[in-house]
Amino acid sequence: MLTNPILEEARRTLTRRRHALIRLAASHRADEDLLLGEREADWEDTAAEVRDAAVLGRLAASELRELQEIEAALSRLQAGTWGFCRSCGDPIDTRRLRALPEATVCVPCAERAELGRKAS
Repeated sequence: MLTNPILEEARRTLTRRRHALIRLAASHRADEDLLLGEREADWEDTAAEVRDAAVLGRLAASELRELQEIEAALSRLQAGTWGFCRSCGDPIDTRRLRALPEATVCVPCAERAELGRKAS
């Protein structure tokens, strides 16, 4: 059974990461707008700017995915379902939850899923 200190630790960790990602995403958007807003560059500069904007876009997509995982974990905390494996329903080991508070599956289920992906 998960104790209140573990739940509070997870809530604090997830909330801190959510705020950091929101700040980072805003910074990336500002950088991307700046890169795309520059005018009258030669073709090499334009190519470099487009490449840089594409990299920022990929970073933003991965950050958005992480933010969605964090939001989902916070919702599970609120609902009282956080810390239980979505595959087998067993409690997720607290060491895994401390390392990855947005985890949705226990280690055995994650390993089985990984083996299944490698076999395909």
